Formats: sequence, C-alpha cells, structure tokens
Amino acid sequence: MNRTLMTLLAGLALCTVAASRFDALVAAGIWTGFVIGAGLGVFNVAWQRYKMRVRPSDLMAAMVSGFLLKLAVALLGALALRYLDPLPQLADWRGYLVAFACGAFLILVSGSLDNASQMKRETAL
Repeated sequence: MNRTLMTLLAGLALCTVAASRFDALVAAGIWTGFVIGAGLGVFNVAWQRYKMRVRPSDLMAAMVSGFLLKLAVALLGALALRYLDPLPQLADWRGYLVAFACGAFLILVSGSLDNASQMKRETAL
C-alpha cells in the first residue's frame, strides 16, 4: 500500500499544479474528478486485496466490477456536470473526465503493483 499512497500524494500534487493553471470552474472539475477517481481506485484496490486474501477465485470478478463501477461513475458524473441545472456553474465536466481518468489510472497501476508484490510475498512464505 506504500506505493499506492505515494502515488496518491504525487497525484494530488499534480492535481494542485494543474488546477492552479485554469480558472475556478475548470479547477473545480479537475479536483472533483481526481478525488472521485482516485477514491474509487483506492476502494477497488482494497477490494481486490480483500478478495485476494479471502477468496482468490473471485479476484477477476472484483477487478471487472471495480472497472464497471469506475465507468458508471465517470459517465454519471460527466452527465450530471453537463446537464443537471446547478452543477454546470460549479465544475467543468471536461476537466472532471480528464482528472477522473488520470486519478483512476494512477491508482490502478500502483495498486496493482502493490497487490502483485503482496501476492508474491504471501506465496513465498
């Protein structure tokens, strides 16, 4: 989990730099997208680690369900930020989508590497 935490902190720093270069509407979209995408990514990594320990045969189902959950949240969030009346004045939907994808991808890669190293350590014992 150390690699995932370090990636999350680095991603938050990059998100801060990216958000500071845009106006408030786009910056809010960037922050919203990254936080939600990374949060779902961390949840998915933790769920995969739980399944890896308790019932390894369900690990692929956990990966697929996590991907589908991220896909649904990205779509629903973008549609809400685009078409629900008060939300387009609060955050930009394009910034949300880009930052969501970046956050989810960064955590997916680092979390998968953490889970693989955890699995390698457990099988070595």
